This record gives sequence, structure tokens and C-alpha cells, in this order.
Amino acid sequence: MRFLGSGQVKGDFGELLTAAILTQQGWRQLPSKIDAHGHGIDGLFIRPHPLLGFRVLLTETKVNSSRYRREQLANAKLIRALGDLYAVGALDWKTSEAIVRALRWRSPHAVKEFWHHSLHSGLTSVERADRVGRLKGRAKSRDTAALMESLALMIGALDRGEHYIQS
Repeated sequence: MRFLGSGQVKGDFGELLTAAILTQQGWRQLPSKIDAHGHGIDGLFIRPHPLLGFRVLLTETKVNSSRYRREQLANAKLIRALGDLYAVGALDWKTSEAIVRALRWRSPHAVKEFWHHSLHSGLTSVERADRVGRLKGRAKSRDTAALMESLALMIGALDRGEHYIQS
């Protein structure tokens, strides 16, 4: 299988893969895009936490040779994006403000992660980021080849016109 169109198609596939893994781990995905062009936050996830009440996870996802820039997970950029999500009605005020407060106060409620999927090797690596988006240097890798293949096959089955994936 081969992805067609712009690099955005591979990026969208990577975000779908990240979401599939995280929802399997008990995270619930929240709206994170402000328009059809993909502007906003790559991934915004929440789940209950017994001591903290909730945890929120903000993700940036890259595929293959795409490069991460620390501005992508910097608190300032994420806070602006959360305001935009509220402005377009994607998030309610209470949720948006709780996440903004957690980011501003460097709360353990909010975690930021960079996800990198290598479609060639079938490996996914995950690394945490600090408040200015610097990666903390302790990436965890896992084999996600079977999930990548399954998602690509399902998208191919849905994409009968071969707009996104070519068999």
C-alpha cells in the first residue's frame, strides 16, 4: 500500500494511529482541530485520575522523516490553540480553561508527548516534552507494525476511490 496526495495524508494517518493506541489505553479523545486543514493540536486526550481528578495529554505526531519543532508543544502555542478551539465551539469554557490552567501552572494534570511513527520499520516512539516543547530525551519505543497494517487496510477498504491509499 502507498499513501497518495500530500504529506498531510501520512500525517493524518499518524494522528489516527496515535489516537487508536491512546484510546486503547483508556484515554478519551477531545476535539483538537479548528478547521478542515488540520490547524490546532494534533491530539488532545483526557482520562479520569484517582488522585488528580483528571489527566490531559496533548500530543504532536510525526511520520517517517517529518521533523519535530519544539514550538509545536510549547505551552504558549498550545494555550493559543485551546483558545481557538473554544472560540470555534470545539471545546466548552470549563474544559478549555482547566487545561489552560494546568499548562500555566505546570500541573501534573497536563502531560505533553511527541509521537513518531516509522511506517518503514513499524516502530512508534514516544517522548515527553517540557513547558517550552524541549524533548526530555527518554523516548520509549514499541512495535506497532500490526496496528499500522490493520489501519491502512481498513482505510483502503473505505477508500474505494483510492484518494488516500493505493493498494
